Amino acid sequence: MVLAAGMQLGCGAMFGPKTTKQEIKGFGQIGVPSSLGKASAFVRNEYAIIGFYRSFSFLESFRWMGSSTPWREALIVTVTRPGRNVSRPAVHEAGEHCEDIRWLSASETVRVGECMYRVNASERKSWLVAADDPQRRVSMAYRAFQQDVSREKAVEILTAAMTSYQPLPNQDAPFQAIDDAERKEEQAGLKAEAEVLAWIEKKGWPRPELQKTVVVGDLAYVRWHRAQPEIDFVCLVGSTPLGAEPKLDPRFDGGTLRQYQGEWKNLGLEDWYNYTPMDAFKERAFDPARQYHFYRTSTGAEYLDEFVAACEAPKQMLQR
Repeated sequence: MVLAAGMQLGCGAMFGPKTTKQEIKGFGQIGVPSSLGKASAFVRNEYAIIGFYRSFSFLESFRWMGSSTPWREALIVTVTRPGRNVSRPAVHEAGEHCEDIRWLSASETVRVGECMYRVNASERKSWLVAADDPQRRVSMAYRAFQQDVSREKAVEILTAAMTSYQPLPNQDAPFQAIDDAERKEEQAGLKAEAEVLAWIEKKGWPRPELQKTVVVGDLAYVRWHRAQPEIDFVCLVGSTPLGAEPKLDPRFDGGTLRQYQGEWKNLGLEDWYNYTPMDAFKERAFDPARQYHFYRTSTGAEYLDEFVAACEAPKQMLQR
């Protein structure tokens, strides 16, 4: 796509000496207002978000202080990976904290809107302009205070940025790197799962079906396929009177719980009572006057013998 305004005025004519050419690592080059900081890129599976932001001056920052980070000016560039529709995440990112957005006009190339930018109890009327280039799989959006730039200038800034963008010959390399990393991680996960399953078979224990908890004495395990294959183990170590502080093995994630009225109540910081393998112990009768100690792990097969040994070791100290 070639924008008419960009062809007529040219990037340099719009910005003059206030334009800075910036590198977008892995994607290309772009000319942006010199008031904006260096590119901040975040690559996702579907698209990459590249942000250029202008912060407030030292004195201004006091008025805008709060839990959220405010930006006086923002230019957002999104590059969509091949085979995906060019959505408009740039508008969402640039329009963060923009309320009451009202779109004033839309040509074939640029959409112009205004909004109230509200952050940390402060607010300013702002322009929000956006453009898409499906052929290059690029979307851009620009937001700035109306007291800083006119509507026409906001459109010029966005138009010039879109025109100046020069993608690398292989701007899809960052997406390919994500695919390669995910593929490598998946292969490693499948290998680790196979090793754990072989360890379970060697122990003579039942092979776990997906999301079905298996119980072997005071130990339970469940097999998952979430982001990566995983087999979680939990074991009942023993019990002590309420309030006691037994010395447990620090190598493993430990939890202390109490069963009250048929439900587990967490006595520590971890969210143990929602941990799926704990379902294996729901049918047992436990003394409400005692607290029960558990270990859990999802480590590789090379550590499972140590885990089982740690589960058995406290038998001499703790009452089951």
